[in-house]
Amino acid sequence: MVVDWDSKPEPWRSIGHEWVRQLNRLMAGYQRPPEPVERSMHPGVILRDLRRGRGLSIRVFAAMTGYDRKTIERLELGHTKRAGEAIKADIAQALGVAVTDIWPD
Repeated sequence: MVVDWDSKPEPWRSIGHEWVRQLNRLMAGYQRPPEPVERSMHPGVILRDLRRGRGLSIRVFAAMTGYDRKTIERLELGHTKRAGEAIKADIAQALGVAVTDIWPD
C-alpha cells in the first residue's frame, strides 16, 4: 500500500515524510539473513511436512491412519524412539508415499 502523505493534513503530512526517511535510513544497511543450508531430516519433520503439505490436520490424519492423535503428535515431535513397522506402513500408505520416504533407515 502506498500512502500519499502530501494529501494528508498536518501533522500527519510531516510525520509521514519523517517516518519514511527514518525507515529508509534503517533499511539502507539491511541484509537478508542467509537461508538455512539444510533442514533437519528427522522422520518426524518429514512426516509433519508431508501431512501439512496435503492440508491435513493431525486429527484428520490420525483418523485416516486409525491411530490416536497423540501417537501422531509423538511421532512428529520425535518423542517415540521406535515406531513399529505396522504404524510406519499405515502412515506411509495414508500419505501415499513409501515407508523409506519417511524412515530411511
